[in-house]
Amino acid sequence: MNKVFAAIEQHKNHLAEHSFCQHLRNSEYPDKSIFSFVPLMSFFVLGFRDLLEYLRVPFPSNQTEFLLNEHCTEDSDHWLWFLHDLETLELPDSAWGGEKFSDSLHLIWAPQNAAIRRQIYDIIVLINNCKNAQEKLVIIECLEAAFAAFIESLNVLTKRMGVYQQLVYFGEHHYDKESEHTMGSWLDSAEPKTKKAARAEGTIRSSQMEQMIDDIFQGFEAMFSCWEKGIETSQQDSVRVAWLQ
Repeated sequence: MNKVFAAIEQHKNHLAEHSFCQHLRNSEYPDKSIFSFVPLMSFFVLGFRDLLEYLRVPFPSNQTEFLLNEHCTEDSDHWLWFLHDLETLELPDSAWGGEKFSDSLHLIWAPQNAAIRRQIYDIIVLINNCKNAQEKLVIIECLEAAFAAFIESLNVLTKRMGVYQQLVYFGEHHYDKESEHTMGSWLDSAEPKTKKAARAEGTIRSSQMEQMIDDIFQGFEAMFSCWEKGIETSQQDSVRVAWLQ
């Protein structure tokens, strides 16, 4: 079980060094175009809302199941924060693929962005393969760790741009709420990991969980690459427009 804890932490640290996260942290003179990855997040953020429903235990009967459901409830309205920030950012039509709604759908479901959609589909399969709430908690820890790698890098950018407190999903509000979860982090709670490992012994299939963790973070690596490509494409388009003018 200790290998499961260590694997998540290792993957989180590796994901934080993805070139996308480095781009967010290291952009010294960013403008709004750096948020061009946001439309590409739409499928995952809205799909995440459904993941929470799949993670729930319909009729909880023990403390772990109740805590799992409570965590899902606490995260269930985050997609609304995302919609709020879409209005605040007021990204140009070009970031959404064009002026028409159909252009936006084409962008979100484009073949080059398949990795974003696949991450949701693959996690649903993994959820369905979980044998109990403890194994579902491993998935939640992976999701929380991946978000931490992303938001901690984004915080550097939003603070530099002076929008950290203005944005809800992408700013201070979301970051603070993640730190205030009633459940807290299964990995970061005060209970020593050795005790958690002993308590989970026999309830979690460690080898299967280790493979699942690898698969989830491999999906995030691919998804981050898609988001980074969105920034690069937007910046290239901006240079092209400026040259034509």
